[in-house]
Amino acid sequence: MRRGGAPRFATPAFWLIFVSSALSNVAYSTTAPVLPRYVVEVLGGGPALVGSLVGLSPIASLVVQPFAGVLADRYGYRVVSVASGLLGSAGVLFLLVSATVPGVAAGRVLFGAGGSVIATALMAWVLAIVAPERRGQALGVFGLGVWIGLALGPVVGENTFHLAGFGAVWLVCGALQLGSVAAALVVRHRADGFPPEETAVVTGENLAGGAAGPTDGVPGAPGWRVAVRSVTRAGVVAGLVWATEGVLLTYLVLHLESRGIRPDGVFGGASVFTVFAASVVLARLAVGGLPDRIGARRSAALALSCVAAGLLVVAAAGSFAMAAVGAVVLGAGFAPLFPSLTMIATERLPSSLRATGLGFFNAYIAVGLAGGSFLGGVLSGWWGEWSAFVAAAALAVAGLGVLAAEPGHGLRARPPAP
Repeated sequence: MRRGGAPRFATPAFWLIFVSSALSNVAYSTTAPVLPRYVVEVLGGGPALVGSLVGLSPIASLVVQPFAGVLADRYGYRVVSVASGLLGSAGVLFLLVSATVPGVAAGRVLFGAGGSVIATALMAWVLAIVAPERRGQALGVFGLGVWIGLALGPVVGENTFHLAGFGAVWLVCGALQLGSVAAALVVRHRADGFPPEETAVVTGENLAGGAAGPTDGVPGAPGWRVAVRSVTRAGVVAGLVWATEGVLLTYLVLHLESRGIRPDGVFGGASVFTVFAASVVLARLAVGGLPDRIGARRSAALALSCVAAGLLVVAAAGSFAMAAVGAVVLGAGFAPLFPSLTMIATERLPSSLRATGLGFFNAYIAVGLAGGSFLGGVLSGWWGEWSAFVAAAALAVAGLGVLAAEPGHGLRARPPAP
């Protein structure tokens, strides 16, 4: 079916890939509120050990991200998605059978590596089956799987723990990861005759659904250097802001619990994750075209300002209502961030380097997640969890500074004329 002359993107194959991504993200987020408690109650660790073990998954993601796109291109999206999903399931098995620091560390490494590779492979798979003029829209919908995971995962994890304990959480997490593998296994799609893109340029307009154009290439430079140079500034900003998410995922429930807010229940600390994720989804649906209307850089600057403000509200929260307000502001900030920063990162990349560039860009995000978890653990041990959220707000402001300092662009850059 075609709308406005363009082929639809919402095919059965797309929705199966979406389900695979969403289940994988729910599995990842299910451990977020439970693992810190497991480290404290079962392993006898403190805030620093919590931050270190939680941060191992993003570190593993960092190591494998630059290779994830290459693997998917070489061996096929289905093979890599299934293999990496099974790797993540093996990581959960370590948590189930080994209640030791080395066992948990090994599980977190496998879980992080598998999750990062499947995320990159599934995103590349979407790009492969969707017509160029629909890719921006398709990626916007596909990206909602992350926020569905964040909305459901912590609630599933926290309530499963209170009903049946840590072991049940790990079993549920493993089942969700295997469900992701099953969805990837049954994807069927045909080649739709899209024109080859070896000479296409990836620009902000292309990512928003515009047509690909010709490229003059970048002669004389190895591909990985071109990719790294193209994504570095946006990647640094992404690393800073996703460090704030690392703090949020790891320490939100503990922070609110220290303020007298119980972790479970409808108005429990874990439900603030649901408010946050729902806010992202609603804001993305409401203002999904913001980067195209005001420019990716201005959109990112506005988003970073909202993130900083939301984190400060959460840091000061003494009730569920106040924490929920902070989560709404955070959600409004995070909604346009990934599309905006991805547009900035890929606007100069030839399409032949798209997967490589996305791999390096995602590696910056992995660094941020790992650094945020570790920094949050150190600060929580010194001054309490509230200090981690204040520091996270400062990181968002720092990202705004990096964005504003870009030569020839800064925050005055407008979207290109049609």
